[in-house]
Amino acid sequence: MTTKATLYLDSDKYKTFKLRAVETGQSISSLMNEAMDAQLAEDLEDITSIRTRLTKGDEPLSYERALQELKNAGQL
Repeated sequence: MTTKATLYLDSDKYKTFKLRAVETGQSISSLMNEAMDAQLAEDLEDITSIRTRLTKGDEPLSYERALQELKNAGQL
């Protein structure tokens, strides 16, 4: 089942998706659904990872700690 939704895209992103759609023979809707599926799958992996860490007794990662870890790793 599909549901119609309105999505507002930046003009340049729309042009890029349109080119990709033409090159792949897919619709923009199909491309967007694939992108959203990938994002949701990544979110599920993150949630699973967090829950696994919590069941092992690890501290939840706070935003502040995450930033500090990036700084310590030289990524900020």
